[in-house]
Amino acid sequence: MLPTPATVDGTVTLASVPRMGIEIVRSGQVCGAAVRCVDLTMPLDDASVDYIRVALLEQHVLSFPVHALNDDDLERFRLAFGPFGDD
Repeated sequence: MLPTPATVDGTVTLASVPRMGIEIVRSGQVCGAAVRCVDLTMPLDDASVDYIRVALLEQHVLSFPVHALNDDDLERFRLAFGPFGDD
């Protein structure tokens, strides 16, 4: 798994990670955001994975609207965040 980016004081926020053109649109609710301007049918670079990981940690729930992923796309995206568990 890739190291999590952090600021000088150790706090990780979306502001502390390069945007890479990805948009995080907060839902306005207690949790949740939509992730836009990212193509999940292609491999993601490390900076994009870091940005999405931080968004997940901040928002707790992410949606990726308007994506038609096949099984290979979904598996590649999932593995970008670490291996599958044993459950």
